[in-house]
Amino acid sequence: MIRDEIRQLTGLRGVAALSVALVHLGFARFALVRFFEFHDQAVDLFFCLSGFTLCLVYQAGAGKKLPFRRYAVARFARIYPLYAVILVFCWWLTIRHLTGSSIYPENLFVADAVRNVLLLNAWPLIGDGADWDSPAWSLSVEVFCYVALLPALFAISAAAERRAAAVRAAVILGLCGFSFIAFSRYWDIQILVPRVYTASDPIGYWIPMIRGVTLFTAGWLAHGLFRRRDNLAQVAGQLCDLTAAAAILVLVFAFLGLLPKAALVFLAPPLVLGLAMNKLAVSSRVLASPPLHFLGEISYAVYLLHEPLQSALTGFVPYVTAHPVRGEGVTLVCLFVVSTLSYYGFEKPVRGLLKRGFGGPRVGLPAGQNT
Repeated sequence: MIRDEIRQLTGLRGVAALSVALVHLGFARFALVRFFEFHDQAVDLFFCLSGFTLCLVYQAGAGKKLPFRRYAVARFARIYPLYAVILVFCWWLTIRHLTGSSIYPENLFVADAVRNVLLLNAWPLIGDGADWDSPAWSLSVEVFCYVALLPALFAISAAAERRAAAVRAAVILGLCGFSFIAFSRYWDIQILVPRVYTASDPIGYWIPMIRGVTLFTAGWLAHGLFRRRDNLAQVAGQLCDLTAAAAILVLVFAFLGLLPKAALVFLAPPLVLGLAMNKLAVSSRVLASPPLHFLGEISYAVYLLHEPLQSALTGFVPYVTAHPVRGEGVTLVCLFVVSTLSYYGFEKPVRGLLKRGFGGPRVGLPAGQNT
């Protein structure tokens, strides 16, 4: 049984969350940030990490049943309390700035309120994708993966692991390819904005779910390779630094306009698998370093809080509005402070309280990756 946290994966999550925050806060005006940012693909990486780490924590493929009560409580405790607090603030901002106008009529506001509360806003045929805290669209997709996808994948994990490693690797490649094509052709970020809007192609409303399901499943398959220590898993570990270098190379080509950044999606599963397999790789040691590991610890708050915090500072702190560039720096510093306070003063205590109160008896599962 693997009991130790894979620190480098926590660090990787932190880097991905920081990339999203830097772009949304306006730092992409700087060439260095534009070079290293990969905010869209960072969300794909989150999905892959979720599929991998949840299977690791609950030991998919080991012949055990998913402890659904404890799993459900842990998932709720992990994502909903902080989301609920932020949602209340975002409601107030939305009411203050948008509702009652032709941009966002009240009847649309009420429907979106229900969907946002229930985290159904990114579910096709139910939601319209609009989020008051725009990064939260991925939470809606994650909830679908938690409720509908992981239990099904968990049930067939042992059977899937009996398939040839090459077959599973081919499926991972196919899933990444499908996500890449769907994103490249149909992704419409405008559907995430709370307002009256109709996507030019109805397929656009399905892309968030497609991205989540494909990459979450790829993470599940990567975990199967990791658990069995298949030859491909060994190779992924040996080539871990090369995979990280390839990701940087994609960023170089994308910065030069020679390659779409969406190509990073193909590297997400082998990178997660390689980092998990080889903790001595240079990339693993960098990501497991105390600063990046700490960033990973507070990454959920960094991811959810950065846009509402920027809105609050812009509206109530004149310095931020009067000096945009320096104001962005102030916002980033405040984000780290507030995220740290949120993690230690709210997220961890509330999570522990809910797990102890409603999660049922513990049965000795591995420590796990901010789950």
